[in-house]
Amino acid sequence: MDGLKYLNRTVPFQDMMVLYMSLKKFEKVTEVINEMNKRNIRLTCDVYAIWWKSCHPQDRFEFTIDDFIEGSKGVDEGEEAFDQSWLISKGRYGMNHRGVMESMERWNSGGNF
Repeated sequence: MDGLKYLNRTVPFQDMMVLYMSLKKFEKVTEVINEMNKRNIRLTCDVYAIWWKSCHPQDRFEFTIDDFIEGSKGVDEGEEAFDQSWLISKGRYGMNHRGVMESMERWNSGGNF
């Protein structure tokens, strides 16, 4: 998925590249939330997905983005949508998939991706 395509729907065009680049420096979910608050931008599923992809361009768990978008429909909170995305991913790929296990370990360790 193209992160900038999602970001374009989330923030004004002139802020798009600045926000995209600034998200790359964060390692924790709380840092992203704080940055969004500073910019008065709600942490939507799209912003969260862009952050994940910008931090992990080589991540084997790339399908997280698709599953996160699907799992977050009708959900406002990023964390709740994230939880729902695991249900979709586990059902599609199974818990023994290496990417599912690695990403779940990172999430369970306090959000350090």
